[in-house]
Amino acid sequence: MKTIFLILSLVIINGFAIEQENSRGKIMILIVNDQQLPLENAAVELRKSKDSSLVKVAIADKNGLAELDNIRFGAYIIKVSLVNYATIYSSVLNLSAERLQLAKMFLQSGAMQLGTVTV
Repeated sequence: MKTIFLILSLVIINGFAIEQENSRGKIMILIVNDQQLPLENAAVELRKSKDSSLVKVAIADKNGLAELDNIRFGAYIIKVSLVNYATIYSSVLNLSAERLQLAKMFLQSGAMQLGTVTV
């Protein structure tokens, strides 16, 4: 009887572990400028849409691609920032089992002309 209970318990625990492993996905973000050129080293933040708490951070590679993997299914927003560019936020992104999430985000130059400096 103890052996059957032990085996049954292990099967149930293993089932929960497999379910948790399968409830995660991947998000890939391509960051480009207004001329459609990839932007390297852009900071990409994945935040929960409910309370904007930080989940994960990635940096775009030389092709402008940032990958966020091992993400629990749910609703998220993406924040992208880079020096001399305006920070942008995505709309709510729902990560689910049906597909891999791909997003393309456009950063616009945020450079400003300084006025006259008086010493």
